[in-house]
Amino acid sequence: MFYVYCYLDPRFPGKFKYGEFEFNYKPFYIGKGKGKRCIRALEPNELKKQNRTIKRNYLESLYKNGYSPIVLKLYENILENDAFDKEMYLIKTIGRIKDSTGPLTNISDGGDGYSGFKHSEKVKEKISKIHKGRKLTEEHKSLLSIKNKEALTKKGGKFTEEHIEKLKKANSRPRGPMSDNSKIARCNKYLITSPEGVEHEVSNIAEFCNKNNISVKEMRRIAHKNKTYQGWKCIKITDKYKRG
Repeated sequence: MFYVYCYLDPRFPGKFKYGEFEFNYKPFYIGKGKGKRCIRALEPNELKKQNRTIKRNYLESLYKNGYSPIVLKLYENILENDAFDKEMYLIKTIGRIKDSTGPLTNISDGGDGYSGFKHSEKVKEKISKIHKGRKLTEEHKSLLSIKNKEALTKKGGKFTEEHIEKLKKANSRPRGPMSDNSKIARCNKYLITSPEGVEHEVSNIAEFCNKNNISVKEMRRIAHKNKTYQGWKCIKITDKYKRG
């Protein structure tokens, strides 16, 4: 089941009335979700993933001044189609900054999310109107073509002969000279000492760790920090640093 939620700005208390809705603080975002969606969307890692939007700028301003949004669920335990419709209705009723009709930071007028369920006919009609008559640039068409072919391959499909030839040409292009750091990285070797004191000089640490049922990640970590892991010791050796 889904819900429709609202973010309120604690810096602006008062009576904010929009149609039949009334808030004790200024609303600035309307969303729809399920589970912990309304909370996860406020986590720092989630904010970093977002593009530079009105909502993100608003939240950053809020946090910099020592405040956090008030999360208010307006509707709960409803079907997704109903959540889409109510989200759209709330956004239209309250109004958006983008349209100079209200305080909401929403970029769209709602109903354009996706979580594996079917849209209502009303939402489908809205999406259709948005995309109707829109023309794609040649660059965009090219990117879509590449992505579609990659998706086809992952599903067991095959590239066309034309695309295969393009890939061959791309792979046959001469590469620039390898940097010194890259050369050193390619030559990395490790001196690994077992808990019994047996030393192994290996060039493929992943293969060695898999054979001996030990963590590659931990072995690489102790190689940099000069520590031990379950009795194992590991030292990184390169062309610039050889065991004495």
